[in-house]
Parts: sequence; C-alpha cells; structure tokens
Amino acid sequence: MSRTLSVAEYRTLLQDALSATLATDAHSLPIPMMYTPGTHRPALYADSTVVRGAVGEGKTFWVRALSNPQLRAVAAREYRMPRLERTEAVTGFGGRLDTFQPSPGELRALTGWGVQPTTLWTTVALAALGVPDLATLATWTERVDWLVRNPGATDRSLAEIEASARAADTIRLVLFDALDQLHPDHILAEHLASGMLNLAATLSRRTTRLRAKVSSARTCWTGL
Repeated sequence: MSRTLSVAEYRTLLQDALSATLATDAHSLPIPMMYTPGTHRPALYADSTVVRGAVGEGKTFWVRALSNPQLRAVAAREYRMPRLERTEAVTGFGGRLDTFQPSPGELRALTGWGVQPTTLWTTVALAALGVPDLATLATWTERVDWLVRNPGATDRSLAEIEASARAADTIRLVLFDALDQLHPDHILAEHLASGMLNLAATLSRRTTRLRAKVSSARTCWTGL
C-alpha cells in the first residue's frame, strides 16, 4: 500500500534532486546519462564551425562528447555518424584549464601586449595539435613569440598535421568553449573570439582534415 508523502518530504526530495543536479556538471556527467536528442546533431558535425545555444542548453556537454573517446563512440552509434569514430579532438579553450590553453590572466596579458587574436589562437591550436617546437616551450609568451618569429611555421605545421591526419584517415578538431570566460570586458572578449573564427575559416580554406569548432552563448556577438 502506497503512502502519500507530506509537504516536508516532497520538499526534501526536491532539494536533494536539485543538489545532485547542480553537483553533476557537463564535465563530470556519467556516460550512461548521455542524452542524444536529434536537435543536438548539428553540434557534432566537424564542419559546423559555430555551436549556438543559451546558457544551460548543453554546449559544454557536446564539447566534452567530442573530446571524450567513449562519449564520441556513443554519439557515433546513436546518431549513426561513423565519421565521429574517425575524429580526434583537442581543446583550445574551455571551462577547465589544461596544458594547452592559456588562462584568462594570460589572455589579458597577451592581448595587452598587442598580440593579435588570430596569432594567439593559432599558437594555441598548433600547441594542442602537438607541434614539437611549441611543446618544448614553457610559457604562452614564448610560444606566441616563436610563431611570430617564424612566419612560415603556421603553413608548414598545418601541412604536416594535415598529411598525418590524411594518412591516418582522421579528422583533427580543435574545440573552443566557455567564451564567457575569455575576458570580463565584452569588447575585448569579442575581439578574442574573432581570432577563433578567423582560425576556423583558415582551417576550412586550407585543409580538409583540420577543423575548429566554437561554442557560444553570446548570440549578439558579431559573426557568432
């Protein structure tokens, strides 16, 4: 025989459910909880440069799905997108810092020193994609400086990575997420985001196996 819950018990259940939901973010969501509605399919296309959506609509989760091999395999199966099984993704910028992305403080310093956004994100992308000359340098200042002092390095590196991806029959994808964390000044943040789009356009024009994807909640930004 079922028992009717009291108002206090319902309140406790709702509070517990809300706490569990808030504790599980897009970076830590278990694979069995992956939700694959058809409306999210375009976010997984390598050639879809910009993924738009309001806060909380799952942009960061789909970035994680692309960068996580297990989640990518689930998406490939559920969406019947075998190309995802031949996709390798790295993060150029996201909500969680790692070795291959500058911190918000470094972004402020580099742009303050006059580094152009396209140069900055090209450096980030090449480092994330494993260019050896950049991997040996310790700071983003050194890496950007190396790229500026070696004007032919970008084309040469892209050609080498493209050839490697073609030989392995893979797509190399650079992901940019959490654009709201680029800079507290919206004008400077938009300036930085423009470099991501320029990089994505360059990869689309010059290569067939290298792509960039930008996730943005700022639908008012120019070009996004």
